[in-house]
Amino acid sequence: MSAWTSDEAEAFEAAERPLSAESQGQAPGRGRLSGRKILVVGGGQDDRGQSDPPIGNGRAMCVLFSREGAKVVCLDIDAASAVATRDAIVEAGGTAWSYALDVADRAARAASPTTTASQVLLISPFPSPPPAGTDEVRSP
Repeated sequence: MSAWTSDEAEAFEAAERPLSAESQGQAPGRGRLSGRKILVVGGGQDDRGQSDPPIGNGRAMCVLFSREGAKVVCLDIDAASAVATRDAIVEAGGTAWSYALDVADRAARAASPTTTASQVLLISPFPSPPPAGTDEVRSP
């Protein structure tokens, strides 16, 4: 197979389409989660010392769920990070709460105000969240 000529490469680059607003995370929500309450474990952001880190899975889930109309509870081991996620959601017009919680700590889970939130759907950005009622933490 021969390499592309410069004309073919130029034509290919010109044919590329820009990402849609939805693909860029800039489109308004369509209300697909209106009336839902979603609790996200790990909803904060670990910047790992970077000045401008990319958004993490947990924070992205919180923001996107809110954009689609859900009320979001953001749990994270880092209180400041959970609050920053909540503030971003509220600033964008959504409804959110934040709590600092180490979900691997049974006593902390039992004392958490979120343990009584029986009508909240639990979502975790981690592949294997700890099973409810156990201290087991699984790694991917």
